[in-house]
Amino acid sequence: MSEPRRIPVDMASSAYGFTLCFVQRANDILMLLREKEPNLGMWNGLGGHIEPGETPLDACRREVMEESGLVIETFRFGGLLSWESWYFPPGGLYLYTAQVGLDCKVMASSEGKLAWFPLERVVTSSQVVANIHHFLPELVVEKPPKRWHCWFDNRQLLRIAEFDLPDWVAR
Repeated sequence: MSEPRRIPVDMASSAYGFTLCFVQRANDILMLLREKEPNLGMWNGLGGHIEPGETPLDACRREVMEESGLVIETFRFGGLLSWESWYFPPGGLYLYTAQVGLDCKVMASSEGKLAWFPLERVVTSSQVVANIHHFLPELVVEKPPKRWHCWFDNRQLLRIAEFDLPDWVAR
């Protein structure tokens, strides 16, 4: 079997077809232990595909509700994340954060196990998707939205680049 062909990606034209949200309860982040690819067996935020006709925000709201049972109205746009790899197609997603109260209840998810983890664990654990360590600290302190681009070799993060977004996007 031959090695898969590397698919180059123009960062400006990547398809942003997904959302990823980090729900915060005080200093804890709601994480999902993925039971399927991508990122099988890794902890990740909540999110998924943007359905035809949905805005990224509507998709984020739907995915958070479907995966956790949480009905959240207010989300903060945190930026864009794109990637390229030898083993999976290039792509991108919209990053969001949301705050919930200490008394919120999550339901079981068909996507995987849900758990609240302290922010410090999320940004240092080898069991969390590797690129999260780089952008989540900026998301939770509500810095202006940015774009992060990641290069992977299979699941190994090779490098990540950070870019400012134009003012009209970051507002």
